[in-house]
Amino acid sequence: MNRNDLYNYMQDLVDNDVVIGMVLSIITKESRELFFVGESQENHSTSIETIYDLASVSKDVGTTSAILKLLEEGHFQLDTKVKKILSDYKHESTIMDLLTHQSGLPADDKDYRNATSRDEYIAFLYNLELVYPSNSQVLYSDFGFNLLGLIIEHYKGSIEDYLSDFLFKPLRMLSTTYVPSKLNQELIAPSEMHASRGLIKGQVMDGKAYLLDGLSGNAGLFSNINDLSNFALMLLNNGSLFNHRIFKEETVELLKSSFTNGLNIQRTLGYGLKDPAFSQGSLTSDQIIYHTGFSGPMLLIDFKKELAIINLCNRTYPSRDNVKILKERNVLIDNIIKYIED
Repeated sequence: MNRNDLYNYMQDLVDNDVVIGMVLSIITKESRELFFVGESQENHSTSIETIYDLASVSKDVGTTSAILKLLEEGHFQLDTKVKKILSDYKHESTIMDLLTHQSGLPADDKDYRNATSRDEYIAFLYNLELVYPSNSQVLYSDFGFNLLGLIIEHYKGSIEDYLSDFLFKPLRMLSTTYVPSKLNQELIAPSEMHASRGLIKGQVMDGKAYLLDGLSGNAGLFSNINDLSNFALMLLNNGSLFNHRIFKEETVELLKSSFTNGLNIQRTLGYGLKDPAFSQGSLTSDQIIYHTGFSGPMLLIDFKKELAIINLCNRTYPSRDNVKILKERNVLIDNIIKYIED
């Protein structure tokens, strides 16, 4: 597959209403290739400057990065009990349990929508009951990452300021923020036409993060393809880029190990590993980390192939009912690898 073939494939996705548009980055240690097709919204073509709501990819770029840095700084260990830090949390879950989605917390509980403020939502979090014994299965939960966000706030006050200081600024991630009002609004892709909120553009789409004023552990980051490419290259470079060491090499090594061996899904700290439960293509190696977001973004880093793939789109615009890209990801990833390896 050559460059034109890949572009034509991406254009077919737009023509077939899989997405309104998309931006793609293929990163190796030696190169970066960027592709963009379609529109971010009507009469607005995509570009490498288009800024997207990262949804749950925020869990990795933001929350997991901050927790790993706090771990390096010695504030806690992976086996530290959450309630030792957040005294209102009543269960025995550890930091690692939350990072790997094996805490026992529910996948979801729509009663959170009854909260009308940040404080009410945090009280709701602390009152959640476990729905399975900790460490007996992997069950993906936003609530665990909401708690991790509160842990970051406990130590650093602001997740935005902390990440900006040690991650975003050193990596020249100038369009990455939990405060999208600071950005050029013309560059932000809309997320959804929502039944009650109307057009969601320039504010976080996720309901839980919205209650937390966008400063949340489960979602809330906005970014563009160049910024995320810098982040991915930093991890491919074992934790450093632009003469800045962001993470120790041994911290990056942790991300290559499974912390859920023997359970239903293989996960590392914050990320999914190679697992048939995920749409990761058939041509990726057995040493990848991976995450997607509800609104469409995807981040995949293949350490063995020394390759990273980032796909940004707003598949939920105008409606979240469009799930075609979710079924297409395996083909998309395989076509990208064919392009690189042909």
